Amino acid sequence: MSGYDDTEPTLFPMPRRRKSPSVTPQMAGQIKTLVWVYGWMQHDVAAFFKINQGRVSEVVNGMLYPDEPPAPVAV
Repeated sequence: MSGYDDTEPTLFPMPRRRKSPSVTPQMAGQIKTLVWVYGWMQHDVAAFFKINQGRVSEVVNGMLYPDEPPAPVAV
């Protein structure tokens, strides 16, 4: 048999992808504060908020919520 046939069960089912939670404007302000004011690394901020590091990078580089000012964070 050639090709992929999804009628046959597979030995190792593909894992489901986990979806990163959406970044809110409030989170964006807190992300900017942690990176710009406190000097946190982007991967540490991503772990703190349980989001993808790419979302943190987009916020820090102005691709997401560019007009959102830094906000207070309760660390």
